[in-house]
Amino acid sequence: LDVLPPGASINDGDEEGYHHSAEKNGYRNGAYMFHNVYAKLAAPENREKYRRQVRYVPPVYMDMYTNPEDSSWYKGPTEGSRTETLRRDLIQATDVCGGYVWFWGEKHPWVDRGPKWRKPDGRISDATWADELPGLFRAMEWVKDPLALYDREVAALKADGALVNIAATNTVSVTNGYKTVAISGVKGGEYYGIAFNVKGESAKVNVFFKNVANKYVHPSLNLVYPDDGRGVVRIPEGGVRGVIVFSAVNGPGEKTVFDNIRVYRLR
Repeated sequence: LDVLPPGASINDGDEEGYHHSAEKNGYRNGAYMFHNVYAKLAAPENREKYRRQVRYVPPVYMDMYTNPEDSSWYKGPTEGSRTETLRRDLIQATDVCGGYVWFWGEKHPWVDRGPKWRKPDGRISDATWADELPGLFRAMEWVKDPLALYDREVAALKADGALVNIAATNTVSVTNGYKTVAISGVKGGEYYGIAFNVKGESAKVNVFFKNVANKYVHPSLNLVYPDDGRGVVRIPEGGVRGVIVFSAVNGPGEKTVFDNIRVYRLR
């Protein structure tokens, strides 16, 4: 830090974070330690530089999601899928990072190299990470660029003549408060694309899910950002009904209009 020039930055890869999990808010705790505890280890004259130029970069240790259960480096499935565990971890890691999340893996290649490739380590399998974790790249894209994921999957349905809008209504108008639109007949593990146009200020859109007992299912909240106008949500296990909540706060004589509402069941 003494010699770090103003235009440079340090990306601090938190190797202690291999065991972090979103379920226990591990990545959030790691970020708290980085910003509030580790900063105090810097010399007093360097602490402002630390806060401005050192970034928290949490890891995703891929072997945690493929190792056997008896391994000390192991994370189990969420709703029957270890890819879903990774997806949730990656969302939280991305939320708290300083610009990057880094991946480390030891036992699988990222691309299919064929059976004759010269392995640098005998522990490495021929199977790729995507072979071991079905849906891996889709989960990664969801976190990095959910709009591109929505656009591609909706375009594929449209090309096949299978794009069906199941939204219960086309337009919702909100002055102050909220209005809801139900999504019926959903099942745990399904994916839905939700899109809309919006005119007005302070727009907010949340998507909740409930079970047969009309109780919220964790994780019960998915955000679809109004500035984006579209997004992808996943139905949590046990969910049988979705509720899209359109909300806004306006002054006298003003209102927020959500129209061209689309709800698509994705593959």
